[in-house]
Order: sequence, then structure tokens, then C-alpha cells
Amino acid sequence: MYWKKIYRYMTDSIYKKLILSVMLFIVIPVVLLCIYIFNYFEEILIQNTAQNELNNLALINQNIGYTLNSMMTTARYISQDKNIISFLKNHRNISDISYDYLLNIERLFASVKVNFLSHNIQITIIPKTGEIFTTWSKNFDDYSFLREERWYNDVIHSRGSFVWIAPQRQYVRFGDETLDKNLISVATNIFDTYVDNSLGVVLLSLNEAEMYKILSSADMRGSSGEIFIINRDNMVISHRDKSLIGKSVESIGFDKLVFDAETGSTEIKLKDGLFLVNYLVVNDTKWKIVQTVPYDTLIYKTRQLIKKVITYSFVILILALLALFVFSTKISLRIRKLMSLMKRIEDGFLDVNIEMSGNDEIFELGQAFNKMMLKQKALIHKIQEEERIIAEEQKRNAEIRLEMLLAQINPHFLFNTLNTIKWTAIMGATETVAEMVTNLGTILEMSINKGNDIISLSEEIKNVKSYLYIQKIRFDNQFTTVFDIPSDLEKCLVPKFIMQPIVENSIIHGFKGINRIGEIRISAYSDKGKLVIKVQDNGRGMGYDVINRFNDSYSGNTNKSRLSGIGINNVNERIKLYYGSDYGIQIKSSVGNGTEVVIILPKIIEEAGNDESINCG
Repeated sequence: MYWKKIYRYMTDSIYKKLILSVMLFIVIPVVLLCIYIFNYFEEILIQNTAQNELNNLALINQNIGYTLNSMMTTARYISQDKNIISFLKNHRNISDISYDYLLNIERLFASVKVNFLSHNIQITIIPKTGEIFTTWSKNFDDYSFLREERWYNDVIHSRGSFVWIAPQRQYVRFGDETLDKNLISVATNIFDTYVDNSLGVVLLSLNEAEMYKILSSADMRGSSGEIFIINRDNMVISHRDKSLIGKSVESIGFDKLVFDAETGSTEIKLKDGLFLVNYLVVNDTKWKIVQTVPYDTLIYKTRQLIKKVITYSFVILILALLALFVFSTKISLRIRKLMSLMKRIEDGFLDVNIEMSGNDEIFELGQAFNKMMLKQKALIHKIQEEERIIAEEQKRNAEIRLEMLLAQINPHFLFNTLNTIKWTAIMGATETVAEMVTNLGTILEMSINKGNDIISLSEEIKNVKSYLYIQKIRFDNQFTTVFDIPSDLEKCLVPKFIMQPIVENSIIHGFKGINRIGEIRISAYSDKGKLVIKVQDNGRGMGYDVINRFNDSYSGNTNKSRLSGIGINNVNERIKLYYGSDYGIQIKSSVGNGTEVVIILPKIIEEAGNDESINCG
């Protein structure tokens, strides 16, 4: 009840209706549209940012990939150097090496650093036995503990493959202290191919701080963003916070399943809020560069824009409502004037002409009403004209039906039939005479039955069979007949005398002059709600020009051998008048190949016990 009162109050004047319409159909949809657009552009912004960051990561990945490739290339080069191989084969201790020989090795290391390495990468040679040589220090300290590392055993038993050790703790000692630094190292086997034996390992190490310098070239878009590298075991190997190196991603709030794919972007909630996470696989190492970007940083500008738009929209809305009040008041006055003029027309003054000033919609409404009155008068005249045309069509239909009924029985055909019966009786064929008289009676009964022009298909077939029996006797069995009528179609309703003119054409014209026994085949079937009847003969057929003139030439034909004056054109016209232009007769024929006449009717089945029928289409 309360809502009904509000509705009545809001709809009792044009002013309130306009206000309500503006709110429902303009203001609220615009607000919803703005919300949708802002969300849409925010999503687009995030997607573009994610793609830009992925592109940025791809550039960083190239730099990191270059550094890692240079380390592998250098390791391969050193492992195959003849001086290194000779040293490992012939010397157990560095002290046994001549100064010139050792100088050559140092020159080799200096050369590869200049030519292959772009960062401060240190080289360590670890023979299977004896002293270990490293560029970290010229002191020949004991680094034999490196042979106890698991990775060393993996490298020794490999043949030319690379093993990455990341993160690796700094292993160089200065005095009794060990530098608390992290390394990223790659190792490969030094293999003597002549004797098929491993001589030792070359180890190249990059300080993790050098790697992070490459990472820090990324624009982090805010102080709370991070960029780091994880290895294939999801362990951090390079990070701004060095205390996190060596820890798993789960320990810093990530789910390891986040990084199942090689490349991607995802959203993740960390303790500092919601972050956009981009990651990219590093070269062939299966490491991943991971970057986190806070969502607040991404959508800050968008939210600032939303606040401004909402403020401006509210001011514009207030001004629009004020303008709407002024204009609605003016409009309502003109509408009341228009209503008073229409009231006169409602009272019966149909010749009233509405006159309004201005050039707006209300003026056009008055003009449209005047045009409507003119069209109404024209419509009345049109209806009267259509009624006249319908009356003429009905009169024409009655004339066609009368023409059909008057011309159904040709006296000459009746005379010829009776004459045939007479000579058959003289020849003593009494049974044949009786059968001919019975069939002639069937035809006459059907002709004089004027109560209904629509009969069942079985009755039409019975009438055709009676006619064909008489014609077989007259023409001394010069043709045969075949019927293929499914029992479920026998109750279908059809106009009577639609097949008789067609079989007449086959007998009188189709079989004329042929030197074989003629055959007439009558069949029926159902197709998509339509009853299709085919009358086929094996007569002499017709050319296309004859088919085109066929209907006209047989309309009103007075051949004395015909049962009636009903031609195929008459049958076709009757079918179209009964059922419409989608139904009628189609003729297919060619010279020497017989003729096929197809009758298309709606499938209407007569209900047993009453006069009603069911349209099965």
C-alpha cells in the first residue's frame, strides 16, 4: 500500500513523470555505465601494465641470459683449453708449475674475462686431486672441501653438461674468516677425451649482488614492489633482502603452484595487500624472474579520475534537474491544450483540425494526429475497396465451380460409353456389361453429388478406377494401371475430379501413336505436412514448349472422347483457390520419355464419425 501511494504521487503529473523517467532511464543507467566503464578501463590498465611489465622482464631476461650464456661459454672454453688440460694431467700441485706456465694460465683467465665476461666473474679450477686454483685470491689456500659438495660429484660424473649452483655461499677464505656473501655459479667437467677420463671441474662464480644490479634496472612502480629470481626448486637465489636468499617462496608468502607455468601474470594476496605478480622463465636454467607490483600503485590514477568524475557528474545532475523542472512546466501547459482539442474529437467532432504553434515534438504530435485522421479516412476507403475485390473473387469462384459442375459430364463421352456397352452386350459379354454399367453409375453418382466438392482420397481413387475400367474396354486394353496408395493416406481430403483430367490426357494424347502397351501409375505419399499425388505414364511425352502451352490449350477442351470439359488448368486453379499459391500442379515431361504430373495438396485427414478434419501440416 505504501509503495502504491508513492507510485501514484510520482505519476500524477507530467512533471513528476519526466523527473522519474530521467532518473530511471538516464541518471541511473549513466551511473551504472560509468561504473562499468571505470571497472573496464581499470581492468584494461591492469592488463596493459602486466604486459608492459612482462616486456620489461623480457629485456631483463635477455641481459641475465647474456650473462649466464657468457659464463657457460667461458666455462666450456676453459674446460677445453690445452694448457689447463696439460696442467691437470701432469701436475698435482701448483708449486710444481713453472712461472711461465702459470703466467700463461693467468693470461688465459684474464683474456676470457675481457673477451667473454661482462661482470666480475671469478674462475676456480678444482682438480680431482691436488691444490685448487682460483682467481679470487693468489693465495693457494686449501679449498679441498669443495670436492665434498654434492654438485661436485654431479659435475665429475657428467660429460660436458653444465651444473648451476644457486644460491652458493662464498667459499673463499681470507685468513680465518669466510666472506658472508652469496654466489651464483656454474660448473662443468674438464674431460680428457684421449683417455676418456675426468681431470677436474672448472667453476665460474658471480657475486649475487652483481646479478641483482641487473634486476634492479626494472621500474618497480612503488617502494613496496619487489623483483627477484627463484631456481627450479622455488628457492630464492637473488633478492634485495639478502636474508631471504636460500629460502623457499612459501616462506615469503607465495604458493609454489603460482609459478607452474613458464611465463604468466596472476594476482596474489600478500601481507602488504593485493599484488600483481609477473614471472618469466630464465633461459634453459628453469629459473624464473618474479616481479610483484602493488595494485594500489596500478589503479591510483584511475581512482583519482573516478572521484573527479563523480563530483562533476553530481553538479551537472543538479543543474539538469533544475532545467528539467522549467522545461517540463512549459511542456505540460501545451500538452493540456492539446488534450482539450482531442477531447472534442472524442466527443464526435471528427472534422476538428488540431492547430499548434512551434516546431517541437508537441507540434509534430498535433500534425501527426491530423495525418492519422486523414489516413483513417483513406483506410476506410481501402477496406471498402478490398471488400469489393473479395466479393468479386467469391463471385469468380462460384462461376468456376458452376462451370465445373455444368461441364462435368460430356454427352459425347456418355454416348460413346453407352455405345460400347451396347456392342459388348450384343457380343454376349454380360459380366463385362454389368461391370461397365456399375462403373458408369459410380461416375454419374459422383458427378451429380453437388453437396460437397471435397472428398476423401479413397473416393477419388474409386472414381478414377471406374473411369479407367470403362476406358480400358473402349481402347481394348491398350494400357495398364498401377496404384500405390498407402492406407494411412486414404482418409486425406482432396477436391473431387482432380485426377480424372490427368489420366484422360495420358489415354487420349500420351498413348496416341505409341507401339507398346501404355502404363499409368498413380501413387501418393506425405512430405512435410503435404499430400503429394503423382500420375505417371510411359507415353510419348511432351517438349518444353508444349508444357508451357499445356494448361491454356486444355482449358475448356471440347474433345468428344473426354469425360468432361474440366481441363488441367481448371484443376490447378481450383487447388490454388482452395488452398493458396503454395499448392497446385507441376508437370515434368520430355519427348519419348513419358509424362509425370505432380499434384501438391495440404495433408488434411478426415475425422471418423463427423464432418471435421485435421490439418496435419
